[in-house]
Order: sequence, then C-alpha cells, then structure tokens
Amino acid sequence: MRPAPSASTAFVFQASTIGDPAKEIIGTAWRGSVQGVYTSAVNVDFGGRLVCLVPERSGRGPLNINVDELFEGPPAVLGLRAGDKVVSTGQMLKLGWRAAVSIASAARHPTTLALDSPMLGTSKMLANIDVTRRTAMELGNLSGLGAILAGETEGAPARPNIFAAAAVPRIRALRAALLEGSYSRTRAAVRNLVGLGPGLTPSADDMLAGMALIVAFYRQNSRQPGISADGLGHALADDSQGRTTALSAAFLRQAAAGRGNEQVEALCKVILTGDASGVERATKRVLELGESSGTDTVLGVVLGTELCLEKRKAGRRGGSC
Repeated sequence: MRPAPSASTAFVFQASTIGDPAKEIIGTAWRGSVQGVYTSAVNVDFGGRLVCLVPERSGRGPLNINVDELFEGPPAVLGLRAGDKVVSTGQMLKLGWRAAVSIASAARHPTTLALDSPMLGTSKMLANIDVTRRTAMELGNLSGLGAILAGETEGAPARPNIFAAAAVPRIRALRAALLEGSYSRTRAAVRNLVGLGPGLTPSADDMLAGMALIVAFYRQNSRQPGISADGLGHALADDSQGRTTALSAAFLRQAAAGRGNEQVEALCKVILTGDASGVERATKRVLELGESSGTDTVLGVVLGTELCLEKRKAGRRGGSC
C-alpha cells in the first residue's frame, strides 16, 4: 500500500497537464527524490526514471507535469532541495515536507507521430527548412552548436566555438552512417556526440533529439525511402545512459521513441506539411526553449530533414533504405 502525503504538507498545487510516460512512471513508482531544483523546473528521480515539474510556458512533453502555481516564486522558497524525498500515491506527489502536487485532475498529453495533412514534396520541404535555418541564425543562441547552421556539415561554421568545431566531423560521421544504413557505425557516431557541449542537456544531445524526432515523423508518414528511425532510436537509447546527464539521457530515450516537447513536435509537423509563415512561427517557439537548447534542437531538425530527403533522392536512383 502506498503511503499518503502527510497532513502537515503546507502547499498542494494542482497540475494542469501530464505526459503519458510521466503518468506511467508516477503510477508504478512510489518513492523517489528531488534530482534538481531550478527556476523553471523541479526534476524528480524515481530509480533512474525522471519526471519534470515545469510551468506551462515550458510546454507539454512526455516527461513533463505542468503546474504553474509551483513556479509563481522560486521553488526553493518552499524549502525544496536536491535530495529531498518524494512520495507518490499515484494521484499526488509529496515533495519534501512543505509541498505536494496533485495530478488527479491533470489532462493527459498524449504523443502521436500521425500528421493531420499530407506530406509536402521535396522542394517545399527544402524551402521550409531554409526558413527554419534563417530564422534560427537571426534569432537563435549560437553559443552551442547553432553556428553549424551557417555552413552545416559541408563546411566549417562561419564563427565556430569549441563545441561546434568539435561536433562538425562527428556529425559528418553520423550523417554518413545513417545514409549507409550501418547500425554499428551509427552507434559509434552517436557515442562520439552524446554529452558534447554545455548545459543540463548538452548541445549535441539537443541536436540528436531534434534529429531523432523529425526522422521518426518522416519515417512514420512517408512511403518514400528514408533514414531508419529505428536504427537512430536504438543507438540513442542504447548509448546515452552514462554518457551524459541523467536529465538529457531521459529526454534522448523519449526522442528515440518518437516523443518530444510539443513545440518541437509542432515544428516537425509544419516542416513536413505546412507553409513558410507557419514554419517561422513554430521555429521561434522552439528557439525560446532553454538558453541554447532551442537553437541546438532546431539544428537537429534541419539536419534530420535534409538526411531524409537525401535518402529519398538516393532511393529513387535505386538506393536501398
């Protein structure tokens, strides 16, 4: 029997939305700990499975529990600290001794790879990712891998930082492995990228997550040859643990399964089915995520789309998928 939050809990906050994987974790685990307390996130670890308490402005996602009230002031004001015990009843999380979050009435945030409209042709998709690239170069934070958007992998970034310079040959290796369809080379390339860059979710991880998500959307909805979403997904799932932060590894495992933040999902969908104005709006929303995370994720979406389209072109010439 699960222990209930004690009557001494001072503050009970109501969650508005919860991702399906987060709900499954809370429903099957009853003891955990606070993994980290930040201005816009409280991350909870249930035996290696993370859920993230975040405000609505951070967006809905597979591991997110959206609860605005918790962030009306810094969460640390409630006495929350990393290492605090967390107890779950399946319907409520007790955080430390002063706060609890009720998920009893939280709406589900399911994730689907289905598209609402038919996929565009190659030329229109290329035009869409050009809009995405230009928007990110103008408005994005280029302190991570964003500088690669200028030259991508065919040439050196215009003003490379140490992370972008290190990433370019590794991205080239991943690109070649995915086009070849070699799982062993894909795994090796992923291992060389995971954990590269600054941040709680390192820049290369954000890039890989964006790439994995667009590849999954493309593969699910296209009848044309494309990059193997399974190959990239398995490599990320198999080789992220222990090579990066626990939070980033959790996000990469979700991306590997075709699940991502709603802003990134929206960008993937509009690139495949929408017009330039919709692409620009969606790109701007992704760029708002984190410090450089949004820009690094956009890079991955751009690279992943280009890879899928290049594979499609090779398939029409008789190449294999």
